[in-house]
Amino acid sequence: MKTKTKSGTQVERLYEHLRHSSITRLDALNVLGIFELSARVGELEKKYDVRVQRENIKVTNRFNETATVTKYYAMLSPGELI
Repeated sequence: MKTKTKSGTQVERLYEHLRHSSITRLDALNVLGIFELSARVGELEKKYDVRVQRENIKVTNRFNETATVTKYYAMLSPGELI
């Protein structure tokens, strides 16, 4: 379901964020209101022809355990960066 808000669709918000920074699933939920980040990344890649790099990183969770999460980066050309 595509819901357009004043700040755009989820994919549009994700694209704008990735132009400036990387993002994880938790960041996507807290900052952009995106619950299914991997699905929105897939849409961004297919519909908008944006290459997105994925990197698995280790983090410590609230139980002091090591967990692996995926961090996403947009592979933008120099003209697209701000």
